[in-house]
Formats: sequence, C-alpha cells, structure tokens
Amino acid sequence: FRQAGRDFLEGFDVRDDSFEDWLRDMRQQHPVEHLAAPLPKAKSDSPIRVQAFPNSYGSSIERITGHVIADQMARSLEEFLSAQRFADLPRDTGLRDADLEVRCDIVEDAGRGVVFVRIEHGQNGQVLFSGHRSVTGGLEQVLSSETIGGLVHSAASKVLHGLVETLAADRPEAAALSLTSQGIKQLSRLDVDGLQQADQLFQNAFETDQKGVFLAWRAFTRMAQLVESADVDQQARLEQVRQLTSDALQTAPGNGLNVALVALSRIMLEDDLAMPAELARKAINWNSENIFARQTLAIAHSAVGDPEQAYKLSTSCRRADPEDDFGHLWDLYHALVCISSGRFDEAREMALRSANAAGHFIAPKRQLVALCAHSGDVELARRFLDELTQAEQGFSLDRYLNDADYPVHTLRKAGLIAPHLRGDLDS
Repeated sequence: FRQAGRDFLEGFDVRDDSFEDWLRDMRQQHPVEHLAAPLPKAKSDSPIRVQAFPNSYGSSIERITGHVIADQMARSLEEFLSAQRFADLPRDTGLRDADLEVRCDIVEDAGRGVVFVRIEHGQNGQVLFSGHRSVTGGLEQVLSSETIGGLVHSAASKVLHGLVETLAADRPEAAALSLTSQGIKQLSRLDVDGLQQADQLFQNAFETDQKGVFLAWRAFTRMAQLVESADVDQQARLEQVRQLTSDALQTAPGNGLNVALVALSRIMLEDDLAMPAELARKAINWNSENIFARQTLAIAHSAVGDPEQAYKLSTSCRRADPEDDFGHLWDLYHALVCISSGRFDEAREMALRSANAAGHFIAPKRQLVALCAHSGDVELARRFLDELTQAEQGFSLDRYLNDADYPVHTLRKAGLIAPHLRGDLDS
C-alpha cells in the first residue's frame, strides 16, 4: 500500500525500459498525496472545579443552613478563581474530582448558631481554609449575619493564595492564579512600587489565561494608581481604566467579582454613579457576600445623600477576617463614608487603622490631616502633613487647601478643609 506523501512504488529501481514506462504512467495516475499541515493544538481549558457538599447530620434546618452557606462559599470561590461550580457528580461520569470541596457544619446551641467551614483540596484532602463563627440569635440569624459574609469573603481570598501551591504547574489557570495571588499582595501595599508590580502581574495573568477578571484587577490597580499619584496624567489614566473595564465586562460579563471590580473602579473615578451602582446591584444579586459590590453601593449611597444606608453597607464590608488582603482599604472606604455622615471621630479611628496597617498608603494620610486637626490633635495632623510632603511630589499645604482637583473631595464637601486650617497647621 502506498503511504501518503510517498510516490507510487517509491524506492523501486528496475533497469527495464518497459517497466520504467509503466511505472511513469502509474505515478501520473496516482500523484503524491501531501499530508495536511497539523492543526495547532487548542489551548488547554481545564477550569478549576468547585463543589459544595451537604453535611449529613443534625436537624433538617441545620443541614439546610449549612448547605446554603457552603454554596455561598463555593459561589465566591467560583468568582474569585474564575472557576466552575458543580453539583454532586457520580464517580463514573468521566469527569475528574473537584479541585476544591467545600463543607459547612452548623449547630444551634443555647440560642447561638455556630458555623464551621472547611475547604479542602479535592484530590489529596489538604485543608486550604478552616474557620468558624458564632452568631447570637440562633439559626434564623445565621444567613443574614454580616459576620458570615465576612467569613465567606475571607475564605475565598485565602484559598486563592493557598491553591497555587497545590494545582499542577502545567495547567494554564494555575500559572495565572499564581500571578494573580502575587498581584493582589502587591496591590494591597498601595504604594507606587507595589502598584506598578501588580499592574504587570495582572497583565501577565491575562496573557497566560484570558479571563476577564484579570483585566478587572488591572483596572482596579490603575484606579488606585490614579488616586494615589495626584501628579499623573489624570485623563490618560482615566481612559485606560475605562478601556480595561469595558474589555473586562465584554470578556466575562457573568463573573460577579469581575463586575464588582469594574463597578468599584469606575465609581471612584467618575461623576456618573448610575452605571457603577447598577453593576454592583447585579453582582450582589448573584452573590450577596460580594464585598467589592457592597462597597460600591456604600459609596453610591453616600454620594447621593443616603448616609445611613451607606454606613450600614460599609460596616458590613469590615466584617472580613482582620488578615484580609484589603482590610486597610475597607477601613479607608469606611472612613470616607463616616466623613460623609458626620461621624468624624469614627472616621479618624478608621483612617488611623488604615494608615498604620499600610505605612506607604497615601490616601488615609490625606484624610487624617484634616480629621486630626478637627479633633484638636494638631501635632498629629502636622505629622501626617509632613509625611505627605515627603511622599508626594509637588505636594504643598496650599494645594491641599485650595486645589479643587486634589483628591480630598469628601473632606471638602464635609467642610473639614476650612480657611482656619492653615493657621492651625502653620503655627
């Protein structure tokens, strides 16, 4: 039989004129069949699998409540990891086991609901997260508790960092998650170098595994760069944020974290609150424990003159674990909400927490100059003024007091940047 790509009777060499004539005719009738070029291999697409397991003991209400919380946890992991969430799958389906298994045990005792959550690696059983919370009021309060929402968010954040050590290195989503984990840690520093590194890491993550949420993290980083560096080309950076958020929404319109990051990025930079607020509501409808979406709505309520609803939402965002990557950012946002609602003492406390947790974070120091002066602690106000002078190129007290574009709009709107402040800080 003739093989593709080979002449008819290739290799035969018989010194006979008749045979050569016959062979020539046959080769004309059966020309060489060239092999088609191989198709390029499709990029591996093996998304991370998450599965929530119901507990098998306790009362009916305890089992149901535990399954609901486990499913909320799985939903948050689905968003954070751009994963796929599955129901129970028989072992003979041919699908591999879940990468992550979520379990939640609930018990009601003496009027308190105790919640214990554990997230394990699906193949080897390694525990990537375990935590518990106790809620006063029994099981009827558990599902509505902001404390449980904080637990859900903290678990998703910590599993992101732990999972990169357990996934097979040849999976593109594993490499992308490793880059994202590093990027979030750099972003959380909220200083110039950290933000630059985060931007590059998120870009590399998207180039490795084209998930929209990586674009949203880049947009969020660019927004932070714009807020933290008052001297950058504001219009050019704003256009970059708009393009990144638009691309993120187009790439992953159904990922709640992606949508919420877009919403929070835009609401911090644009006067039009309607679109970011609507995106945040959509993300919360998908996952009520999405802290980024909650914070976006808190800022929106604060801006339109609903300080009490803003305060309630912002308070809920601070229920996450104290070791949360963005704890100091939630403290800053809460300080801004408190300023808008006239809670100046609480605002100062939150801004101090934020500044102490991230020494190079400029934004809380801007708030603290006016907040400390307002409280009568002029010495501390001057200290933060000196730190801003050292940290920000082109900063001056005159700019702080009189430049309408300098990013202290919440303080200015609350009347805390007043003419007498110069006398207090200069003397």
